[in-house]
Amino acid sequence: AAAEQLASKSKPEPDSEPKSKRRKSAVKPVETDSEAAAAAAAAAGSSAAAASGTKRGRGKASSDEALPDAADADAAADKRARAGSEEVTGAVAAFKPKQKLRICFTCFDEDGKDMKVLVDRQKLALVKLGAVMVEDAADIGSCAVCVVDEKTIKRTVKLLIAISNKVKLVKSTWVTACQEKGCLVSEDEYLLKGYFSSDAKSSVTWSFNANKYALDGAGVCFEGLSFLLSANVKPKKEDMKLIIESAGGKVVQRAPETSGAEETWFYAVIQKGDKLSGVSEKNQSVISPEKLLLAVMQQNPALLRSK
Repeated sequence: AAAEQLASKSKPEPDSEPKSKRRKSAVKPVETDSEAAAAAAAAAGSSAAAASGTKRGRGKASSDEALPDAADADAAADKRARAGSEEVTGAVAAFKPKQKLRICFTCFDEDGKDMKVLVDRQKLALVKLGAVMVEDAADIGSCAVCVVDEKTIKRTVKLLIAISNKVKLVKSTWVTACQEKGCLVSEDEYLLKGYFSSDAKSSVTWSFNANKYALDGAGVCFEGLSFLLSANVKPKKEDMKLIIESAGGKVVQRAPETSGAEETWFYAVIQKGDKLSGVSEKNQSVISPEKLLLAVMQQNPALLRSK
C-alpha cells in the first residue's frame, strides 16, 4: 500500500489547459549563496565596463563614435525638432510686413473751397487704398511720395523738405490713376518733370528743375554747415529749422567766436530789418532767407556764397 501511494504521487497531474495554450517556463536552477554573490559581482563589472566604453566612445571623433542606442536616437530627434521650431520662431520674429506707403500733398491752392474739397477726396481715396496721409511738415521726411499740383508749383516748406529727403514728386494725375485701377500704382510714370520758376509778379525769385531732380534726386546739401537765424526770419524759425536740418545743416543759438580767418562753414541768416549780435560781417557770411531757400530748392550750397 505504501508503494502504491508513492507511485501515485510521482505521476504528473493533468493540465487544466489544452497543449496549444500551455506557456513555456524555464526552470531556474537553485543557486547557493556563494554562487549568487559571484554572479552579482560579475554583472556589476560588466555594467561598469559598458558604461566606461560608452563614455570613451562619445569622447572620440565623429568617425569613431558608436551607433546611438534607441534613447540617444530619440534625444537626437527631439533636439532636431527643437532646432527646427526655434528656426521657424526666429523667422517669424524677423519678418516685418511691408510698410504702408506714406504720402503728403503740397503746392495745391486750397484757398478755394472747391480745390480743398477735391484734395480732401483724393486723400481719402488714397487712404482707402492703404496709404498713410502725412500732414505735419516735421514728418515729411518719412514720406515716399509727395503729390503736387503741377499747375501751381510753389516754394512751400513741405516741398523743400521733400526735396532734401529725396521724396518722389508726382503729379496729381497719379492719384487719378490709383482711383481708376483700385490700387496704388507705380509712381514712375507720373513723376513731376519740367522747369518751374516764381511768378513774374512775385516778390521772391526762385527756380526748380524737376527733370534734374527726377534723375538725380537730392541730398544733404548743407552737410557740415551751421546757421544762426534772426528773430523774425521768414519762414518762421520752426519751419526754417526743419528746412535746414532736412538739408543736413545745423541751427545754432549764437555765433561762434571768430578766429579772424574767413569762416565758410557758418552763415547768419538775417531777415531784413533784423539784427544779430556777435556776428562779424567781415569774417562771417550774412545771407538773406531767400538765398538759403533757393540753395535748398536747387540743392546747390554754392549759391549761399553767390553775390
